[in-house]
Amino acid sequence: MKTICDNPLPLLIAVMFIFGGIAYAVKTSDPPDSLFEPEIEPSLIQTTENYRLARHPSLSVSGSSSVKDWKMEANDAQGSGVFQVSDGKLQNISSLKVTMKAKELKSGTRGMDNNAYDALKSSKYPEIAFELMDFSGGESSGKAKGRLTIAGVTREVSIPVQIRKQGTGFVFTGEVPTKLTDFSISPPTALLGSIRTRDEITISFNAHFQPKN
Repeated sequence: MKTICDNPLPLLIAVMFIFGGIAYAVKTSDPPDSLFEPEIEPSLIQTTENYRLARHPSLSVSGSSSVKDWKMEANDAQGSGVFQVSDGKLQNISSLKVTMKAKELKSGTRGMDNNAYDALKSSKYPEIAFELMDFSGGESSGKAKGRLTIAGVTREVSIPVQIRKQGTGFVFTGEVPTKLTDFSISPPTALLGSIRTRDEITISFNAHFQPKN
């Protein structure tokens, strides 16, 4: 009497058939590759948007003299920027520029204003400007490195910035200390030199940027 061991061929065919069927079943039951691709949550999608400086920003230059402290303020400027935003939160700023007329700065005293405009050479260089070179930071604070131009002289500055969400836009506040002589400005004097402006000044800002419509 012959056994299956005497002729192993049928057994091999059966084994191959069984394993072939299992392999096919596994292959056809595999989920599509798309199931293994990471899904991007809508909240993580980053968009690039154009923004503009809203009306009535708060810009000021302050310092002191041999007599008292002083401050000049302006509420009119122009500005635009390109921001990267994700889920309504600021992620980065790829470009930004703000310009203002030097004669928009007011102290409330005409004589001081005229002295300041002369020192700023406002007739020859009517604009003060800041242009961003690099921004690093996050949702609520950062550091803006850029070119600040005053009286026709450009210097690189680094400004710590606080950021606050307001409506669909962002409010930036900050200040940077500098010197008049850094911009080739001679500190103004009055009363035959008896009143002298000190070289150190502080430039402050509170600026609201809104999406361009």
